[in-house]
Amino acid sequence: MRDEIYKNQQGVALLMVLGAMVILTALMVDFSFETKVHKLRAYNTQERMQAKLNAEAGLMFAMVRLNIYQESLNFLERNKQYKKLVSSQIIDNLWSTPFMYPIPVLKDANILQRSALEEFQKNFLLTGKMMLTIQNVSHLLNINLLRDMSASTGTDADAAAGAAATATANTGANPAGSTTSTTTTTTATPAEKANNMQEKLTEILKTRIEEQREKARNAGNISDISDKFTQLTPELLVKLIKYYISKEDSFEDNDRGEIEHIYQKKEVHAKFAPLSSISELYLIPGLNDAVIDLIKDDFTVHGVTTVDFNRATKGIMKFIFPEMKEEHLTQFFKYRDDPEKPHRFRTLDDLSKYLVETLQVFTLQTFNEKMNYLRKTGVKAGAGESIANGSLFKVVSVGQYERATYTITAFVSIPVKEPPAKKVKKCPETRDENGSCGKDCIFNEDTNKCVLKVDTGVPGDPGAPGGSEKKDDKDNKDENDKKNQGPLTYLMPRVVEMTIN
Repeated sequence: MRDEIYKNQQGVALLMVLGAMVILTALMVDFSFETKVHKLRAYNTQERMQAKLNAEAGLMFAMVRLNIYQESLNFLERNKQYKKLVSSQIIDNLWSTPFMYPIPVLKDANILQRSALEEFQKNFLLTGKMMLTIQNVSHLLNINLLRDMSASTGTDADAAAGAAATATANTGANPAGSTTSTTTTTTATPAEKANNMQEKLTEILKTRIEEQREKARNAGNISDISDKFTQLTPELLVKLIKYYISKEDSFEDNDRGEIEHIYQKKEVHAKFAPLSSISELYLIPGLNDAVIDLIKDDFTVHGVTTVDFNRATKGIMKFIFPEMKEEHLTQFFKYRDDPEKPHRFRTLDDLSKYLVETLQVFTLQTFNEKMNYLRKTGVKAGAGESIANGSLFKVVSVGQYERATYTITAFVSIPVKEPPAKKVKKCPETRDENGSCGKDCIFNEDTNKCVLKVDTGVPGDPGAPGGSEKKDDKDNKDENDKKNQGPLTYLMPRVVEMTIN
């Protein structure tokens, strides 16, 4: 009986079928899951690619707007008579107005406006969303100015020292009691610019760290601040940056041994070249994220810092003039940006009169010292026609499609081509057969050569070494040179840095 039961094979097929069904079901579930995963990946890739296209479209649109802005500036430079008719604010609207797609429909829009927007969006090829903002960041300080651009060789050092001896006086006299800003400025050498920038950056770091400590004291978290900002002094932090970007053989400092030890301890090699992106600060040993976050929004690595006080923000004014209190800033912007009757400063003299006489923030001497300090730091500051338009812009283009977001942050530069320098007339070495040296030239008996009349060396001859020249004549000459100066040429906008997120 037992043997018959063992030999009975009925139901084996059913078990095999059930086992096969279980295996096939598992395979089907796994295949279905993998299919859905790959499908989601394909959708995500498609959505991200579409979001990328939207962001790139926003960047291209920004370049078109900046190109129109550049052509408008060139037109105004070539046609000076229109400059007084078109304000800088109107020109700035070509790039400053943010753009968003789909364009939101205002509640008070009439039926014609709604229909026009619907028709526009219906024919528009962009799928998804796009947001575009453009900021003028020409006021940001170039941190690469910490780098001493004067060569270590004697020739370049002598040339840099010679440049420092060139003084340029503003037009107009400054009689006693006058509030006209007419300081004489001296061109700073690259080494002086680097030292001035070092002092400015150190001052900013000290101020920002103290502000963070004050906030921490009020919140009762002083221990957290101590861990972030008490490891190294602001002076040493700035020197770490300067060492990273300076020429290896030109960095001279009493703390060089300690700085090199910090680099060796972290096994980091200095670049010994200018920064190409502000994010490179995170590579410098000794600078933690908290320290970098305090300064990264106030600095750039591109272009020449240009401050137009007709466009300066509250942060810039506070940065340049820390003596201005909150009530001073409120009155300043209320006066300058009055919606009914805005007041624009045509020159630095207008600005100094308002700050010194009306707001009484400081004395004229203090104002002039600050302007000279900015120039020595490598910053071009001015107002109205005395300053070229800002040439560095930050473009943020955000593309969205379904769940994907793609952000492009680009820095765009519009370089300014200065008018060509006037050709210096040269005289022949000797006189011709008629005994003449030519126009504007005279024969110098001492050197036995033909020289320009202004270089005769005769005492009393205007412009000669040791000669004399009336200040009024010189001022009139400088004024005429400015009037006869050729127009500036703004070159095509170009992307100098781009980050993707």
